[in-house]
Amino acid sequence: MATAAKITGSITRWWWVRHAPVPNPEGRCYGQTDKDCDVSNEALFKHQAKLLPKGAVWYSSNLLRARKTAEHLGRAGAEFGEVLIDPDFAEQHFGLWQGLTYTEIAEKHGENHLFWLGPPEKRPPGGETFGDLRERTVRSIERLTDKYRGRDIVATAHGGTIRAALAHAFNMQLHAAPHGAGPRWEQSMKSQAEHAVDQAAFWNGPGGKMWLASYERIQRGIAHFGSAALAAAAAKPGEKVLDVGCGTGSTTAELAREVGSDGRVLGVDISEPLIGAARQHHLDNAAFEVGDAATHKFETAAFDLIFSRFGVMFFGDPVAAFKNLRRALRPLGRIVFLCWRTPMENPWGLVPLRAAAPHLPPLERPGPEDPGQYSFGDRARVERILKEAGFGTPTFRTLDEQIPMGKNIPEVLDNLGKFGPLARLFADSTPEQITKAKAAIGEALKSHVGPDGVHLAGACWLVSAAQH
Repeated sequence: MATAAKITGSITRWWWVRHAPVPNPEGRCYGQTDKDCDVSNEALFKHQAKLLPKGAVWYSSNLLRARKTAEHLGRAGAEFGEVLIDPDFAEQHFGLWQGLTYTEIAEKHGENHLFWLGPPEKRPPGGETFGDLRERTVRSIERLTDKYRGRDIVATAHGGTIRAALAHAFNMQLHAAPHGAGPRWEQSMKSQAEHAVDQAAFWNGPGGKMWLASYERIQRGIAHFGSAALAAAAAKPGEKVLDVGCGTGSTTAELAREVGSDGRVLGVDISEPLIGAARQHHLDNAAFEVGDAATHKFETAAFDLIFSRFGVMFFGDPVAAFKNLRRALRPLGRIVFLCWRTPMENPWGLVPLRAAAPHLPPLERPGPEDPGQYSFGDRARVERILKEAGFGTPTFRTLDEQIPMGKNIPEVLDNLGKFGPLARLFADSTPEQITKAKAAIGEALKSHVGPDGVHLAGACWLVSAAQH
């Protein structure tokens, strides 16, 4: 997990690693008991080590299992210097329950169920509440974020500590973060086929309608990103270009202008309403079709360039989609696409959402392989998908821009209810919940108001790869 304590200036990324498994055959509650851990899975340690940033600041809790995990990650190839110790990252202290089996706890402390199933204010006898754990965790997060601003910080810690860090990252009130539950998300458990069906239904239904209703605002917000992507794609006169996820066709029209009368552009999108709007461009050297990138029957080896501006993150089966797109490329062809980086690097989306979250129903949490706005934020995942699809080694360029959200806070609040995750959450919320959520968002936005309106940072990957 990467998180920033404060979203101002440069981003400080936190990488939280839970300690290796603790052998516990008797089923004892160990909390801050200094238990050893099992570090025998060398393949897992090597895999984890590759995912962690180089040159990061490393911290561990004072407990053996966290320190040992950090040590073995270093042996497995993680690159870091000294592992610094912070006792504030220790697991929650369960007081008199530590060392007892859960059966013994139930026998000796008959109301223990009020703790395990209850709110985070519940305290085990002689121990800490979740609120206590969160307070000390946040204290260290904010202190270290200020000390190492703009750096990566890796922390090997514990389940409770990491839940506290997540609750802080999402600005969750204590009542919204019960013991052992983490952020108020509902985990997605859908298959790739189900995701593909859902995406088609959304973009041909409410998603397409909301996009069209918010078109002008969305275009203003992403204009600089789109211009940079088109410049990088560098479509040439006479080329054949495929515009994937073309939406209402603005990028298709620009590509058509660049390839000229001797070139040809095909815009494809899964949404019939958006393609209907795109056809209103009436371009002589461009056509538009409704289709799924994973299954559409493109002409084989027909295109010099495949382009996409924010159109690839929603593929139900991304490997299948990119394989199908690669078949449509000529042997010397190229693909260039734009996608959002991680949520923590995109305050334009995160600041309103985490301010509103404590007041709204749970937001469905996408799995690591599920489609979604930030599903291509993990560079390693994008590299893996393209490699499995047969593309050459991709190059990544970071794009960072200030996104105009509106001329003032009331306008931003009105816009948020028209398109995006908050619009979907508002649809399932009561008027009272929406009022509280908007008030919280308004407070969070005050520090982002300038003479030209409300602006928040946005961060993208500009990815390019050869056909092979």
